[in-house]
Amino acid sequence: MHKFMYVLEKKKDFISVSIGIILNIITFIYICITWIFFRANSVSDAIDIIIPQIFTNIGNFSLVEFLSTKMILGLERPEFFVALIALLFMESVHFIQSKVNITEFLYSLPFIIRHMGYLIITIMTIWLAWTENQEFIYFAF
Repeated sequence: MHKFMYVLEKKKDFISVSIGIILNIITFIYICITWIFFRANSVSDAIDIIIPQIFTNIGNFSLVEFLSTKMILGLERPEFFVALIALLFMESVHFIQSKVNITEFLYSLPFIIRHMGYLIITIMTIWLAWTENQEFIYFAF
């Protein structure tokens, strides 16, 4: 399955940008679904998880209710927002890299600001990586 999507992703170089964005979204959805199969105990368990979730409560989504729950996507609320900020940060770095050399940009910043950024990134990484003792994912095989 991975090879099929890899080839499809490489073919998008010949397709317009709008189709490329659509292929990126399809690839993301495809990977999310394959992760369900990867983590499930069996294929039938994965199907029992996917089918009811896709076809129930389609029109009942409420962003306010989603954000008001204690857990958002398996993360505590502060962890979720730190992950969201980190994602936005990575996208801004990607955008900056497309416009200027990132090394030159970082060196143009004052020393204290640059190193505060490094410290914040390090703290966010350690905080998000700090988890309970869980069995390593590949031990299931």
